[in-house]
Amino acid sequence: ITSFEFALFHVFVFAEVVATKLQIKLITALLGVNLHGCHVVAHGDSVLQDVKVFDQKTIIRIPYVDHKDVNSYQVSSQVLLLSINNVPSAKGIITGKIFEYLQAKRPILAIGPEDGDAAIILKNTNAGEIVDFKNKKTLKALIIDFYNTYKEGNLHVKSDNINQYHRKNITSQLAEVIKKVVY
Repeated sequence: ITSFEFALFHVFVFAEVVATKLQIKLITALLGVNLHGCHVVAHGDSVLQDVKVFDQKTIIRIPYVDHKDVNSYQVSSQVLLLSINNVPSAKGIITGKIFEYLQAKRPILAIGPEDGDAAIILKNTNAGEIVDFKNKKTLKALIIDFYNTYKEGNLHVKSDNINQYHRKNITSQLAEVIKKVVY
């Protein structure tokens, strides 16, 4: 990824491939709307077969990268794509990825329940936007807005209160709960 390309970045893991396939098809279809230089960057070996069916000019596949090195891709991307599995319990799903994305301090575009726990975190931190699974119109508008803002040189995230979601703070809170239960 160079600083001259608009990149939507998503780290794929095995469980997300099925839920994400249709979302990536949607995004790649949207990218045909004169968004020159716009790419979806896919990281993870489990998505190889799915990526092959997409336009190779739009999808950039990064071979396996050690977890400690993934952050460099996250911070160099213009928008981080967060996909929540479309399952009955989706409102309660908070992926570990959201916490990494918050620390990257890049705008987050999430696809999932607009009234779910992940949506609350994004709203409380002002770190990004969430679009419901079937809300194609809003998803398209957001991608175009992110792209246009990027082209104007103004694509920044003004996140706030993200330290409360840092792994150290969350682990500390969990330790306190365990102490209360045990003692």
